[in-house]
Amino acid sequence: MKKLFKHCIIMLFFSFKVFSLPLGAESRLGEAMFFEKANELDVFLKTEKTIIDWKDFNISAQETVRFNQPSKDSAVLNRITGNNTSFLLGNLESNGSLFLLNQNGIIIGQDAHIKADSFFASTLKLLDFNSKNDLEFYGDQNSSIINLGKIEAEKEVYLISKSIKNYGQIFVKNGGANLIASTKVLIKPNNEDNIFIQIDEKEEVKNEIGIENSGLIKAIKTNLSSKGNIYQCAIKHSGVIEANGIKNINGEIYLVAKDGLIQTKKNAQLISKNENLTGGRVNILADEIRLEGKTLIDVSSELGEGEVNIGGGYRGKDDRFFNSQMTAVSKNVKINADATVNGNGGKIILWSDGGTTFHGSISTKGGEISGDGGFIEISGIKQLNFDGEINTSAKNGFLGTMLLDPSNITIGKKDPSGGSFNGQSPSDSYVLTAAAAFIDLSDLYAALDSANVVIDTDSAFSSTGDICLCSSFCYFPQTINSGSLTLIADRNIDICGLLRYTALAGSNVSINCTAGNDFTTNSMIEGTEVTLNFTANDVILKGGFSITDLKNFNIISSTDVWFGPNVSHDLQCKSSAVINITAGNDIKIEGDFSCIDATSLNLASPNDITIEKANISTLPSFSFTRTN
Repeated sequence: MKKLFKHCIIMLFFSFKVFSLPLGAESRLGEAMFFEKANELDVFLKTEKTIIDWKDFNISAQETVRFNQPSKDSAVLNRITGNNTSFLLGNLESNGSLFLLNQNGIIIGQDAHIKADSFFASTLKLLDFNSKNDLEFYGDQNSSIINLGKIEAEKEVYLISKSIKNYGQIFVKNGGANLIASTKVLIKPNNEDNIFIQIDEKEEVKNEIGIENSGLIKAIKTNLSSKGNIYQCAIKHSGVIEANGIKNINGEIYLVAKDGLIQTKKNAQLISKNENLTGGRVNILADEIRLEGKTLIDVSSELGEGEVNIGGGYRGKDDRFFNSQMTAVSKNVKINADATVNGNGGKIILWSDGGTTFHGSISTKGGEISGDGGFIEISGIKQLNFDGEINTSAKNGFLGTMLLDPSNITIGKKDPSGGSFNGQSPSDSYVLTAAAAFIDLSDLYAALDSANVVIDTDSAFSSTGDICLCSSFCYFPQTINSGSLTLIADRNIDICGLLRYTALAGSNVSINCTAGNDFTTNSMIEGTEVTLNFTANDVILKGGFSITDLKNFNIISSTDVWFGPNVSHDLQCKSSAVINITAGNDIKIEGDFSCIDATSLNLASPNDITIEKANISTLPSFSFTRTN
């Protein structure tokens, strides 16, 4: 705020000071002719590449400077050799590519209008401008580029400086808007990944912001990239960025700060969609990512297929992206990748190799007329705090899926710990205080209302890969469109409380549990209109069952299956139900085992099958099989 106030004072001062047009021109490459009249300067260029050195380059509010080039493929480099900042308060125009380099800084006033085929502004030096290939910028100046005006280009806009602030408007009709905060930048125009930032580990970290955008940027592709390791906050976005794709070019937004912090604030917007009615892409990549305020990220479209990647890609294994160490999404943040008419919902990934906390809302709904719900992944390998809302519903299609895949996870009642922002400015880093990963039962119920939920743990990072349901799970969906619950653990799944899923008649849901070691229940499993699938090394069922209208039941164990004693195992089945129990060693059923109305009951083991007490009725098929 102080810096913005300072810049406003500077602009006020120069609004009263009378500038002359650019002064002290000297052609260094190519041929240029200069014609000045009243408040206008016309520069006529005869060569495809031209370099002009200027002592000062300023344009007052009533002045216009035009560069008339041989064609739109021509380029002119303007280098300011004096010691003054360039103040562009009027009009700057070119029919070709226009480069403006001033190591002392460039300020574009609020009434300024820059219009060119492509526009490059930088406070760095440019190596070998005459080359037809790469553009290499370098320098260690602490000056800034500040835009309060309007920049328009047909093909590209590049703002390159150690510090960039956009409070104005940037429009690019058929190309990209690129804001790059660094001291060493390589641009490869013919590469798909065309911007490369060199990081110097020796540079001192400063209490500064690399890129600050509170203005409006509209382009097919927008890229905000910052050399994150030298800033307290590499990218701070509170404005609006829209990426609207055209034929054969998809709309994309990149916010990238390797080893740095990206922060969105206030009413920040990132919106991307395509001319062919599909959703665009938004990718936010940094060492630490914090989405705050009322940030809106929206890649929704009529036909769906939008994609958002925050902190990394699918399961943290997407080679296109580097992974975050901390990703935090606050309460009022919305991330949408819906199909609004026909089509499937899109894909949204929240990832970090460290800790992820989610308090916002995510939606990947299927189309109103047709289409299935999309895919959501929310994961932090070492820590995960899920306390938000998701929706993958589909009015005329199938539910989508939400995946949580941390190292370990506990499912239970509200965790009193979690995390908070530390209040430091400008970074305000989010500090996670919860151990490992946690999901509250109420949040899990809400997720199942509109998604199939998959919780899949990984034993990486010295973790065991366990899932523990430590409180009673009692879910009573209000519609037949509720989701299935799938638990996949690298090691153990422990069901310590009651597990009850009471689905409505006509539902098609299942509880699926797969453990690399043991699957253990210590309390009753109850339900209606469900399918049960348990797979593990050992399946240990201590708590008993009370199931009505059981659809199917499958148990696969590589060693033993044990139904515990002193409890009832009551399976009231649908007439079409099939029950398969397969063990690699023994099957032992103690307690009171009751199986009523199933189509078939099949028990298979290479060793002993023991049933202590059973009530089995109306089965067309009942088999015991020694599998060896």
